[in-house]
Amino acid sequence: MISLKTLHRGNANKVGHYYADQKDDYYSRDGNSAQWQGQGAAQIGLEGNITQESFTAALKGDFGPNVTLAKSIRKDAKSRAGEDLTFSAPKSVSIQALIGKDSKVLEAHDHAVQKALEYLESELVRARQKVDGVTTSEKTANIIAAKFRHETARPSKEDHADPQLHTHTIIMNATRRADGKWVSVANEQIFQNKKLLDTIYKNEMAAYLERAGYALRYEKDSFELANISREQIEYFSKRSMSVEAELAKMGKTRKTASHDLKQTITLATRNAKRPEITRDDLQKGWEKEAKDLGIDFAAAKRPVEFTKPGHDKTMPGQPHPSATPDEKHPNAPSPGITPESPTTVSDQLQSSIADQCVAWAIRHHAEREAVIRKSVLTELALNHSMGTGISVKHIQLAVDRSLKAGHLIQGAHVYRSNDIPDIGTALSREEWVKRLVREGATPSEARQNVRRAIATGSLFLDEARYTTQAAREREKRIFQIEREGREKVEAIMTPDVIKQKLADKGLKPGQLAAADLILGTKNRIIGVQGLAGVGKSFMLNEVKKVIESADYTVKSVAPYGTQVKELRSLGVEAVTVASMLEAKQGRFKLDGKTILVIDEAGVVPTRQMEKILKQAESTGARVVMLGDKDQTKAIEAGKPMHQLQDEGMQTALMGDIVRQKDPLLRKAVELAAQGRASEALHIIQTKLDSVLEIKESPDRYTAMADQYVSLDQVTRKDTLIITGTNASRIALNDLVHDKLGLKGKGFAFYLHTRVDTTQAQRRSARYYEVGTIIQPERDYRNGLLAGNQYKVISVDTQLNRIQVAHLQTGVTVEFNPSRTTKLSIYELRQSELSAGDSVRITRNDAKLDLVNGERYEVLAVTPTTVTIGKRDDNGSITRRLMLDADKTHPLHMDYAYTSTVHSAQGLTATQVILNQETYSRTTKSDVFYVAISRAKEKISVYTNDMAKLPFAVSRREEKGAALDIGIAQATRQAEHNHESTPSLEKQHHDHQL
Repeated sequence: MISLKTLHRGNANKVGHYYADQKDDYYSRDGNSAQWQGQGAAQIGLEGNITQESFTAALKGDFGPNVTLAKSIRKDAKSRAGEDLTFSAPKSVSIQALIGKDSKVLEAHDHAVQKALEYLESELVRARQKVDGVTTSEKTANIIAAKFRHETARPSKEDHADPQLHTHTIIMNATRRADGKWVSVANEQIFQNKKLLDTIYKNEMAAYLERAGYALRYEKDSFELANISREQIEYFSKRSMSVEAELAKMGKTRKTASHDLKQTITLATRNAKRPEITRDDLQKGWEKEAKDLGIDFAAAKRPVEFTKPGHDKTMPGQPHPSATPDEKHPNAPSPGITPESPTTVSDQLQSSIADQCVAWAIRHHAEREAVIRKSVLTELALNHSMGTGISVKHIQLAVDRSLKAGHLIQGAHVYRSNDIPDIGTALSREEWVKRLVREGATPSEARQNVRRAIATGSLFLDEARYTTQAAREREKRIFQIEREGREKVEAIMTPDVIKQKLADKGLKPGQLAAADLILGTKNRIIGVQGLAGVGKSFMLNEVKKVIESADYTVKSVAPYGTQVKELRSLGVEAVTVASMLEAKQGRFKLDGKTILVIDEAGVVPTRQMEKILKQAESTGARVVMLGDKDQTKAIEAGKPMHQLQDEGMQTALMGDIVRQKDPLLRKAVELAAQGRASEALHIIQTKLDSVLEIKESPDRYTAMADQYVSLDQVTRKDTLIITGTNASRIALNDLVHDKLGLKGKGFAFYLHTRVDTTQAQRRSARYYEVGTIIQPERDYRNGLLAGNQYKVISVDTQLNRIQVAHLQTGVTVEFNPSRTTKLSIYELRQSELSAGDSVRITRNDAKLDLVNGERYEVLAVTPTTVTIGKRDDNGSITRRLMLDADKTHPLHMDYAYTSTVHSAQGLTATQVILNQETYSRTTKSDVFYVAISRAKEKISVYTNDMAKLPFAVSRREEKGAALDIGIAQATRQAEHNHESTPSLEKQHHDHQL
């Protein structure tokens, strides 16, 4: 992993001593543990071993008599001296290198650090220059880097230090421009590409070890040496476990916590190095512990299998050429590789491996986002190629080939401003023009200013954005279906009849506008943009009666089961979107007399929307997209409802909010709906006095739970706790369970937590972990049966095979995941369930009539069963269901006290208790709008930082769309030559460009 920390000149002396303190490190005796690197360092004579004097001087900005720093570089105590980019080896590598004294593994680490820095130097280092008020940016390709290799992690509490091989690389705040001047480093690109640098580091190390004959075990986005087990790794990870324990107190994990939070916790839990324990004593202790744990350091290398002369050799990490296409996996080490084997393979094989990895990265990313940045594509492809010897250069060449083949489409050029370095989004030329026009320039002046800014470098070209032809075609097909449906149907009734039918129904103006459009439109597809809490269900119920009186039928689809249940309560035939698309012919029948309502259409992704519209088009059904494009978006790629509204789809606006009874709360929701989240927050904070700052997460969660349990039972039942992350949701749920007095009154049960994966990941054994649970969604010939649960007991990345055991029978099945794609994957978590707990169902079960998101009360528990039920308003039980719940029957269930915002969308409550953590990416404009709009009467907002919260809730992360990024000039003509709908594409380009 990589950490990044800014160093300041005022700490130069202290920092100099810290990094140079290596006298006790085992490998410090080789004289190579402190080294200079970089073209900039070489230019000023800083090469080879580092002395403490030269390093401290460099931190202070003194690089010798031949280097004069530009006046723009500050030298005061608070100025930036450099960035500490620390590369930490996988724990098994540290154990093998340090406890096992394996110098070859140490070489792999040093090599990987060097290669990652070479990429940083050549691609990421920039400098700015301001001339006549115009700031330009230049890629300098030279750094002054000081590398210090250390061998121990700082101990926590009473523990002694763990073995932790890591290298601090201090990138000095000085780089040389083309004009010869030494200036400050513009470090934004370094910060933005930490994950890519980490991937390069791990990829280079894995390839080095593979070539040297070491057996590796690949695990998602990293690897470990195969001779060291997970249990042995965890024993020597006391430092890491200490950090994870602190994160757990905040309801977070390493995956969910922000970089800043993890770094803060790491520093806070770190004790000073303990000089009373010498490195030799530490080594003796490590070696004894390793022996007791049974670590076999001699088993690190694979048995050597020599091949006959002329026999095909395969790249480490690659399948043998005789493998079938489905067996070929980019991370499958093959026999026949020895340390003496060539370190490179043929250009053809390198290209093939790189092409496979880029294709995998495209499939993986395209499932969630229609647009991918070049650095993200490179990182994903390189990570998937780990251990194969494929470099960044190979991946970049493969990306170029994918562009030429048309698998990838490059978007129009986008530019960043040197004067606004922290702007969230790079903009196209035309978007910059629009920005200047909004700020008061005429269109002519704006275009001239943008041209000048690009020419002078004040606006500099940002990294490329890509999309796929498939994504573009889906979006164009959706546009085409909507456009071709305009003026193609007869209105259900005339305006006079509509007015008569809707009279005295109590509809608000926005509800009337929606009803008028649905009943009077001549367009096959229309939209109803309804803000949160405007009474969409009430409107639909009244319109349904009128539609049915005209001999039409209303049917509906919705993303979630709870929404389907609500629609059915209105007498509407409704199914989930997934059920509609997977239903056999005739199960959900549409025809020319059907009005198909897509409820919560704003969260339906492009892939599903295209299929829905195709079915409607082929059957002659009409479509009403009912939802809010400004609430949370689909998890999958695309934002079709948003795009269709922008493209002119006939749309009614329902803006009369009726949910909020308090006028101040209603005003806050209205402002949030307009994207003015900070103003909405201001009302909640100053007028409603409902924002509370509690710095530490455990204390904040406790206060939220206390507020919830202090409510009377009736109010509590109609109160939602909402938070951003699953980890904080779990922590809050556990606290509420305890504070309700239910702790110790029930039994511990295994509950399922879904593992978020893409189909591309589910096709590769590398992305499965031993101990996780899989549940097939259909029967397979290999023995996997739909609805049954299986535990992963072994993973073979070489042959892309997974072995699982049936939870109830113990029968094992081995299968190739590339041929078994309809799987759900879960982790197991133990929680106590007691009579009186409120729970929600987390997976649809048609046999038991259980719906995902539905809420129940736990009525009774035994060690092997859980009985759940529902009560009416009088407290009488209206449904009772007993579920098997022993260790072979994990439950698709969780506490219902706290929800994430995605789960809460569509729900309504009297009160909402909202957790808004400023360091979390889930705190942003659309999430804040959805969360506060759930409350009818009262909202309570808890945060860790009141000062930062207005900025956090104003963050916008727009979902990308394939057609929104335009198309690069180089590929535009090629696409036009194969354009199936030229007029539509031209219209969209005219709109964009």
